[in-house]
Amino acid sequence: MSPLFRPASAHLAHFHAGQASSVAVLTWQRRGKKERDVRVLRSPQDFAATAEPRDDPSQTLVFEGNGAHSKVIDNSLSGESVSYYTVFVKNDAGRWRREICTAVPMESDVHWRRAGVEGEGESLGRFREMWTDLDALG
Repeated sequence: MSPLFRPASAHLAHFHAGQASSVAVLTWQRRGKKERDVRVLRSPQDFAATAEPRDDPSQTLVFEGNGAHSKVIDNSLSGESVSYYTVFVKNDAGRWRREICTAVPMESDVHWRRAGVEGEGESLGRFREMWTDLDALG
């Protein structure tokens, strides 16, 4: 199954995800200078329709926070062959906006870089860092 992304993320510049054994690592970088709240949900079945995990019992809240660079280590996987992650970002109006939907199969990685972002250096560095984490945890 290939990953699915919104055509453009208004608030995230880089996104990486990988899963090995019972651990997944997700990383991203914020676009712009304004800190925004981020919420990550995971499901073994499908992407989240809303940012509220209580709206769908199959969704698990994996992360909620803010900051320029974020890394989430999800070590609560229970052997799903594919994990469906939905990343929401709170917009200026205070509403959650679905930014990224990605299906991450076991023993795989996803690397997405927003079109128009200059240079690969940091993006590739964060990708390598993610895999170092997976190797150490898996």
